[in-house]
Amino acid sequence: ATIKFVIAQYAYVVAKPVEKDGLFYFKLVNGQGKTLLTAGGLPSGKEVGAHLQSFKASGLGALKDIFCQLDAEATEAEVQSALDELTQE
Repeated sequence: ATIKFVIAQYAYVVAKPVEKDGLFYFKLVNGQGKTLLTAGGLPSGKEVGAHLQSFKASGLGALKDIFCQLDAEATEAEVQSALDELTQE
């Protein structure tokens, strides 16, 4: 089951276990529904929540110790813009 965290009015994060490996990943999605990045590979939703808080506070650098992949068509500027929306809650 997918758990959608609507963190701000426009940008949001979706976290769900991936069935092939049972680990939790999350996606940062902008207001237009475009996936900007996928990160995670964590054993629990609680760990995803902790990384999301760090990500919101510190940006991409907070994800350096876990799997993190920008979408092929996303830019770091788009990620920063979505992060700005998330931190304005």
